[in-house]
Amino acid sequence: MKRAGLAITLLALVSCAGPGAAVQDTPSPRDATRDTAAGASTLDLAPLRAFAARLRAGDFGNADHLVIMHAGRVVLDERFPRDYEAISRGKVSAIGCGIDACPDSASLHHYNYLHPRFHPWWQGGDLHTLQSVTKSVTATLIGIAQAQGEIGGFDTPLLSFFGAYDLSNVDPRLRQATLADLLTMRSGIEWHESD
Repeated sequence: MKRAGLAITLLALVSCAGPGAAVQDTPSPRDATRDTAAGASTLDLAPLRAFAARLRAGDFGNADHLVIMHAGRVVLDERFPRDYEAISRGKVSAIGCGIDACPDSASLHHYNYLHPRFHPWWQGGDLHTLQSVTKSVTATLIGIAQAQGEIGGFDTPLLSFFGAYDLSNVDPRLRQATLADLLTMRSGIEWHESD
């Protein structure tokens, strides 16, 4: 159940289509039924539709698109159009400034996370920015690779994945970091967002 919840959350946050794209009809529960060799597999869409309703209402912030697949088929595909100009208007915070709130043109750059020119739809097009969602996608892919036996356990040294690179000048403290350290953001790599 945790894995399904993570997948639903990831898919709710990630969108590949533009805000003006057409919304597909949501299949009825009987459309989500798929016969398999071992018998019939069904999916109750009522909880998923309830989740979509909460996304639409903004209960989890400004999610833009939810796609749920089951048994190899899309069973729910819904977009949630948002007026990001109105949402950002007059707002200023450590992550940027919104419409009518930027003090000058130097504030209009791709790290201004409040301005709708850059986030969430890049330059008003159909490319959706991801920011930290990438970390969740990466962790999910690591889990899949581990389940398939492609990589070792979480105690595997992080640098063992970078054998093709010159690691002679790596900070010695990083040599102690493991895959678990990286996935939990405690590898010791210093990061300055504003740089």
